[in-house]
Parts: sequence; C-alpha cells; structure tokens
Amino acid sequence: SFSEYDLTSHNISLEILRSAHDLNEENFTRFYNIHHPDAVFIEMNGMWDTRLAVSALPSPLSLLMVIAVINAATFEMYRTNLGRIMFDHITQADMIRFNNCGSGLKELLYKRNITAMNPAASIILIDGDGNEEDYNLNYPVPYDIRGNNIEITNDEFGSFYIDSIRNPLRYSGKTITISGEIKRDRNTGVMTIGRPGMICCADDITFLGLVCDIPDKMELKEGIWTEVTADFRSERTPFYRGEGPILRIKAAACTDPPADTLVYFYTN
Repeated sequence: SFSEYDLTSHNISLEILRSAHDLNEENFTRFYNIHHPDAVFIEMNGMWDTRLAVSALPSPLSLLMVIAVINAATFEMYRTNLGRIMFDHITQADMIRFNNCGSGLKELLYKRNITAMNPAASIILIDGDGNEEDYNLNYPVPYDIRGNNIEITNDEFGSFYIDSIRNPLRYSGKTITISGEIKRDRNTGVMTIGRPGMICCADDITFLGLVCDIPDKMELKEGIWTEVTADFRSERTPFYRGEGPILRIKAAACTDPPADTLVYFYTN
C-alpha cells in the first residue's frame, strides 16, 4: 500500500477514495488540477472494477499499464467464489504478478492456463524468496516443436493457439498441419481457421481464429471444417492488433469435426 511509505520525501502526494462511486472524472480532474502530476499510480480495492478508473481518466492523462497482483495461495478460493471478478481483473491487465508461488501452486497455475484468459499480458510467478519465473516462456506445450513439421491434434489446438500468439518466433518457418472451422473475421475481412473456445464459463465462449494466407487458386469455404497444411510466419496485422501468426496454406481438405468442437482452457 502507498500509505506504508514515506511519500513526502519523494515528492509524492496521496489522495484516498473510500468508495468505487468516487472513481469518476470529476474527482480525477480535481486531483490533477491540484497536484499537476508527472505520473499517477492508482492502487485499487480488488473488489472494484478496473474499468471504472480507466474510463474516469481526464484528457491530460493516458493509461500506461494495468497491473494485477494476485496471491497465488488464495487464488483458487477467489476463483471458486468470485470467478467473474477474478476473471475481469486478469483479462484487463497488461501484467499479472502471482505472489507466494510454491512449486505446487506453480503447477496448479500452469494447469489453469492463465495465458488463455489474457494472451497479451505478461505473467510473472514469484516464489517466497522473490525469485521470478516467466509464465508464458515456461508454459509446457503437449506436442514436439523441435522438428520442421508439426501436426496439431484436436486436443492440442488450444495450446497451439495460445503459444503461437505468445511466441510466434518459435514456429517461424515450420510447416503446421491443423484442423478447424473456416471463418471470415467480420471486423477485418480476413479468413481464419479456428475453433470456439471457453476460457472461463459459457458466457465467455469466443471464436479462436488464426489468419490464413490463401493462394489465389485455392478456395476455402466458410463454415466448413477443414484440415490445412501451412507454412507458418509471423506478421503485424490489424486482426491481432500487432504481431501474430499467419498460416500460408499449401494444402487443404474437408474433414469431419470432432465430437466436441469446443476448446476448454479453464479446467476444474
């Protein structure tokens, strides 16, 4: 907590809001006009919605980063009882720091696949001695990535989707065989191959698509379950809002979908 530190000697001013209703533009503008700060740090009650503070920032201020600090020892309890609040904090963060991560808790967090909840976030695991571990770099994938040809089974789609977005350079130049539904993204117009995924609960089901670069002579029909073999490369595209995987299709064939087409990330 900021109140635990000697703020005056560091030219830091402290303002305290007692209610989530006080997280409004009027208060933030008033504080800004009083202090004219170079930077603003907002420490929030974990039961408050981060979006309230973000939406209340006055025009002189711009958001730099949202950091979620979570006690790994109590994470399961809060996930079970306050799942929606915990999910919102994780999905809105740019960096997620799990404190008090013993070896057993680390294994549990890897099982939960936190990256699936927010692929863009940096996730750090910190043990009792202060040692840090990069969650995304150490997340295990269920397939062998050492060869030049990688076949992704239906059960492995979720792991490949997350890892290829987080670490696209690991797959650059490799040939990928994968199956999924062909779908055109309504915002960018690009064709993708993917599957619906449930990250936390049924309300969060969304289509997880990877961009396809399709040769002119080839036609992929939207809504059809298809197996494709493609060369993997990484490029910046509006679809990913930055760097992301591009599958340059070399071969494609219609195939039967699995019995359950849904990708489950967040398991019990």
